Amino acid sequence: MNIKHILSLTSVALLAGMAAHAEAHGPSQEQIDALVAAIEANGCVINGETADAILAASALEGSVAESVLDALGEAGEAADATIKLTRAEDGSLTLTSPNCGS
Repeated sequence: MNIKHILSLTSVALLAGMAAHAEAHGPSQEQIDALVAAIEANGCVINGETADAILAASALEGSVAESVLDALGEAGEAADATIKLTRAEDGSLTLTSPNCGS
């Protein structure tokens, strides 16, 4: 599974307000940090042009990256969340974090 496919699955899951399919215990903090750093390093947006670079930079397997995106989507729904993913009309995901605008 490539990250472009993961992106489309995750976008649907985020819109529906539910995880597509997270691992039994969810991703580790290190995995979350790796994906957030990779997204930040690639302009804070996941789209068709950045998806492969983000996956490579994170050094995560596709299923793990999907689990992390799911977790970020769920965590971002909290009122006090400092890291959020927002889905745009074009299907891209924008990260809001301390290093990616607010």
